[in-house]
Amino acid sequence: MILFQLIRLLLRAIDLYTMLISVYIILTWFPQAHHTKLARWLQAICEPYLSYFDHFRIGMFGFSAIFGIIFLEFLKLGIIQIVKFIF
Repeated sequence: MILFQLIRLLLRAIDLYTMLISVYIILTWFPQAHHTKLARWLQAICEPYLSYFDHFRIGMFGFSAIFGIIFLEFLKLGIIQIVKFIF
């Protein structure tokens, strides 16, 4: 029972992190918002993870956030499948 609650908490944490990355992406589109406390806080939280995906660039366009979110979704699906397999 506690294991299911921990797994559910982990899945919710992944959802929350995905949402934070999405907000960070939207804030990068607005130059004035880039210097706010919220943007700096999101940058401190999201950039270390997104830096793993910085290799995916086409010209000046970076796709690290998209690949980071896709990886998190696959991780979530993998956790769900492992739990279904075990139980």
